[in-house]
Amino acid sequence: MSETRIPPLTAKGNQTRARILAAAEAVFSRDGRAAMTVQAICAAAGIKRTVFYRYFPDIEAVFDAITDAASQIAGAVFITAFDGRPHGYMRLRSCLGHVLTLARNDPKQAQLLVALAQDVPLIRTIAESEIRAQLRAEDHPDADRKSRLITAGLFGYLGQFCEGNLPLSEVEEAADILMKSVR
Repeated sequence: MSETRIPPLTAKGNQTRARILAAAEAVFSRDGRAAMTVQAICAAAGIKRTVFYRYFPDIEAVFDAITDAASQIAGAVFITAFDGRPHGYMRLRSCLGHVLTLARNDPKQAQLLVALAQDVPLIRTIAESEIRAQLRAEDHPDADRKSRLITAGLFGYLGQFCEGNLPLSEVEEAADILMKSVR
């Protein structure tokens, strides 16, 4: 598609753009990437297609915007979890707890993160590389394999919490179970 120039936004324009992104996140989180169409997003946002195209040139631009936002959230969660903690198992445990707590503190973002982790390798890569770094800081002999397993377990638990299949009161226990798998 040819590049569309989007003029600077007014306050109302920023609100409309945010509404489009929120609708896209909802459609994606609920129905997956294949269901994320301009028509579905417009219906969820309560706007016409012409309004959509004033703010985004195509569906890929919207997907890129929500992926970038989710990557920043994932990075912020790790930074918060790492604050003042030495590298290694303590930092890893804190990180796992923070990510799982997202299901309780911000369920929409947690659900989006789970959906993106299934479709966007970057999200899983961020988590896996941070987990691997903490295992290597402890000279774990099997850091590569364990980081893949813990990442899968982390997003599996997060998905179960988001879907209501596990009570949110068990977030800390889930983080402890993931830590037991390290050894």
